[in-house]
Amino acid sequence: MRPRDRLLTWLQSTLLSVFLGAGIGKCISSAYDLPFREPYFLLTGVAVWAIFCGICFSFRLGALPPVALASLGVLSWWKGSLSISTEAVVHFISDCLNKTYGFEKVRWSEENLSQADPGVFLLFVAAIVVLSVSWTVCRRKMAVWALGAILLPLSSCFLIINRAPSSESLFWVLFATILLILSQNLRRESAGKGNRLFFLAAIPTFFALCFMFLSLPQAGCVRQHSSQ
Repeated sequence: MRPRDRLLTWLQSTLLSVFLGAGIGKCISSAYDLPFREPYFLLTGVAVWAIFCGICFSFRLGALPPVALASLGVLSWWKGSLSISTEAVVHFISDCLNKTYGFEKVRWSEENLSQADPGVFLLFVAAIVVLSVSWTVCRRKMAVWALGAILLPLSSCFLIINRAPSSESLFWVLFATILLILSQNLRRESAGKGNRLFFLAAIPTFFALCFMFLSLPQAGCVRQHSSQ
């Protein structure tokens, strides 16, 4: 791969990874109103991880990101931050399901979950998304695994009918997913052609999604009952 194509592929990988990783995390947090202690913690962590993964997969250091993520996950779970954060998110979602469908609440420890930070768990989920997307783009693989990593956490946002992720986070997830799928075939054929298609398709895709989201009935609109 030529240096210019390698650089553009890394840039494409980083952009898609940040949009999808941060977007998925924000979708889950906004759908269930999860409290964030640090508003920019998720975005900063995802951006740094996306840059790191893109560099590793671009220069044939592909074993490093999964080993690093697994090591950080085990260390965080052992120290308690990831385990408490995971339990807090699962308990909060199960509490919402209990109020809506009567499901039992999920707990597996006696820890005080009121002080737990859900951002740690969401960052770990976003890191998995980033890892799969970066590997798909930089190694020019089929998007099946990346789509699985995107759709599984995204589907958790729609378990309850009266809750939905914020329109901004859903917009960026759809935007990046469409570009990932559109550029898949050409990217596998040629890195240069895939890069050109990605950057050419970004602008019309952005405006098409803007038009679609603006066309949806908004809360409080005139004759809202007729649009539901």
